[in-house]
Amino acid sequence: MAWQRVLFAAWHATLTVMADQSISGGGIFLKIQGQSGKMTFATTEPIGSAPDKVQIDMSMLQELASDGTTLGGGGNAKHSFNSFATQTFTFGSPVSSTIAGVAMGNGTGVKAKDYSVTKVAFTSFLGGGDPALDSKLQIESIIFMEDAILQFENPDGSYIYPTIAAGTVKFNVLMSQWNWCENDCKSSDGVGDSVRLTITMTNQITSNSSDSSAGAACTDGCE
Repeated sequence: MAWQRVLFAAWHATLTVMADQSISGGGIFLKIQGQSGKMTFATTEPIGSAPDKVQIDMSMLQELASDGTTLGGGGNAKHSFNSFATQTFTFGSPVSSTIAGVAMGNGTGVKAKDYSVTKVAFTSFLGGGDPALDSKLQIESIIFMEDAILQFENPDGSYIYPTIAAGTVKFNVLMSQWNWCENDCKSSDGVGDSVRLTITMTNQITSNSSDSSAGAACTDGCE
């Protein structure tokens, strides 16, 4: 079953994660917490006492059958696991970028505008250890450095204009060369239909967990 679930992303040079690392860029100070799959960022140092620090934890990945059964939790090349600490991955250095949005003029309508963001890339190969054959997961964390207004088109041709507050984190997820269970996975077996990715964010005040289930299917070569 040659399916891929795809969202867009852009990727930069990466650092292989082993011990704790502190890196910075794009107005962000970042601490990568070893092989835990966690990173903490802030706009000031020291990160540990920064009032705006946020921890992001790439927590869990599950491949699901059409009935919701979790598949492939056994063997060396797992399709489901409860922690990225058991996987090989890299974090990229923070990179300054922009994201296309709009500005609302007073009586002048909607105008295009670029907003400042900082992007951090997370990449993991899931499988037997061969990047050319293993499933590839890329997660791009997008940190908004200023208040922004985005524009999205509805199916009926109308538009919505969500506002994004400075400090908000959004994610782009790209799955490529994915090796789905096809009645050949260890532990719980079946045919893979979707993937659930759990990312947990914790700040100084509240915490929340975001489940992202991959959606629309396309054929090989979708990037």
